[in-house]
Amino acid sequence: FIHFLRVIHLLLTYRNINEMKMDEVIFTQMTLTRLGDLIQDSVKKAIADTDQTQQPEESDRINLSEACKITGLSKSKIYKLSMDSEIPKKKFNGKLVFSRKELVEWMDQNTTEDRTREEMSEHLANIAQRRTA
Repeated sequence: FIHFLRVIHLLLTYRNINEMKMDEVIFTQMTLTRLGDLIQDSVKKAIADTDQTQQPEESDRINLSEACKITGLSKSKIYKLSMDSEIPKKKFNGKLVFSRKELVEWMDQNTTEDRTREEMSEHLANIAQRRTA
């Protein structure tokens, strides 16, 4: 296929057949229909080969800056959580690294639903009552 594309490129590039290097071109007799069929088949095969090639998965490992972007927390807050072992982390070459998956799971586990006004009022009343007791 690559050789075929090279021949097409050479034919399109050189205006005069005398400029072509004869060891780079293979001449054969074929109809335009046959040439079109060959090009179509080659392109279809190249596309099929590309589709079958699996793209490498994105690494799960992220650095501190990426962890800040995902969580919305500052670097200092993440350092503090790391020192207190409150956030899933590892060290690689002396630097903090995180698993994207573990970080998202940690965020899900530590996310609370908003309280209604009544729940908030009740909560504040309980705190005030404990302080006066």
